[in-house]
Amino acid sequence: ETQRASGLKTGSQVGASANILCNVTAVKDSEPLLQHLLANGNVSRRPAVSVAPRGYKTINIEPSPASHGLGFQLIEDPERPC
Repeated sequence: ETQRASGLKTGSQVGASANILCNVTAVKDSEPLLQHLLANGNVSRRPAVSVAPRGYKTINIEPSPASHGLGFQLIEDPERPC
């Protein structure tokens, strides 16, 4: 795993032949953001914003042409504002 100057991390996944981008980003107002992402062709793992066991909201975007083949996890955590 390598961290770039931008803060993004790259690494390899067991069984994968290429590097993957680990991208977890903190966001505000996750519900309207999910609707915007879906309207622009992104694919969500779930039809609505999820709430993690620790209480923060998550959006999981699956790899698709709209996301340039990358998966993303966006979080809204009231204890760690953006």
